Amino acid sequence: MTKLLKTGMAMLLVAAMSVVAGCAAVPSGGGDSALVGDLLTERSVLRALYAEPDLTGAPISVGCVDGIVTLTGTVKSELERSLAERIAKGVDGVTAVQNNLITSS
Repeated sequence: MTKLLKTGMAMLLVAAMSVVAGCAAVPSGGGDSALVGDLLTERSVLRALYAEPDLTGAPISVGCVDGIVTLTGTVKSELERSLAERIAKGVDGVTAVQNNLITSS
């Protein structure tokens, strides 16, 4: 029963992360397993971005469809924009990055 509860909580967390990250698109193929894979990739990219001290406080949203990650939001500089893209590209499951980040300066 405890394992079932933990699994349910983990799935709820993944679903909540997708809402927070703003991923509203549904993958074009692969069904549920592709969707779960994209959600996990999305979460991994978010973790990697938030772990980077040079991006602390940057309001970056992440979406993922079929392994293609889209970054949106505002960063302070072109250096931060490039850093975010480089970090996202380094995450397992990412096949490409669409960098829609804008700079405030």
